[in-house]
Amino acid sequence: MGLGHLERLRHVTALLAGRGVDTTAVRLACYSGAGFTDDLRAAGDRGEVLLVDLARIYEGE
Repeated sequence: MGLGHLERLRHVTALLAGRGVDTTAVRLACYSGAGFTDDLRAAGDRGEVLLVDLARIYEGE
C-alpha cells in the first residue's frame, strides 16, 4: 500500500465533510498483509494514518 491509498481516504473524508457529515473524529487507517511503502510509513509516523499489518493484528502493538 502506498500514498495513493491514503489520498483516496482523505478524498472520501472531504466528500463526507462536504455533505455535512461530522468528520472531526475520523481516524484514517490502512490494513495490509503485504506491507506499506516508505512514504506511507512516514505518514504513519507523523500520525496522519494508522497502519495495521499482520504483525500488529496477530501480535498487537
